[in-house]
Formats: sequence, C-alpha cells, structure tokens
Amino acid sequence: MNDLLDFSGKVVLVTGSSRGIGAEIIKAFG
Repeated sequence: MNDLLDFSGKVVLVTGSSRGIGAEIIKAFG
C-alpha cells in the first residue's frame, strides 16, 4: 500500500464488513 493508505500500528474500524465493499476492505487489511 502507498503511504496515504498506510494504517500500520493503527486501529481501523470498517462497518458493513460481512459482504460487498466492506468485505473487500477487510481482505485488503487482512
């Protein structure tokens, strides 16, 4: 990931993560 989307050492809250775009975001952070 680039520096803009570097969440290393941070807590990220993703809502609606069971399906759709939320699930894909969780996979990306996974």
